Amino acid sequence: MACTSRWHFLHIAPILYADLYVDAPNHPNIPKFIKTLQPYLTIRQKKSLLQLKTSYRGQQTEFPSGADEDAQPINASYVRSFELGVSHPGRLHRPAVIEYAQEALSCFKNLKSLT
Repeated sequence: MACTSRWHFLHIAPILYADLYVDAPNHPNIPKFIKTLQPYLTIRQKKSLLQLKTSYRGQQTEFPSGADEDAQPINASYVRSFELGVSHPGRLHRPAVIEYAQEALSCFKNLKSLT
């Protein structure tokens, strides 16, 4: 329904993007982890993450020209809860996973603290 009209999207998107769960239990799951977090990052953050030592499938390599690189994606403002599951992606891949999680957390402004 959200794809059929802008009105539906404006009313459904906050519900769809309210909860975000990402998981990278091992190396083969890192591309899915990256694909899940990509829509919530700014263009500048995506470009800086391309400079990491290792490249992964799912990383966006082409960006629109003339777009504001620091503009926050609208989806990031809808996220209310964020769950991160990282068990053992590997010694070489753990820094990249942590870097992606840190960049995503810097975009989420409406997170609620659960104690």
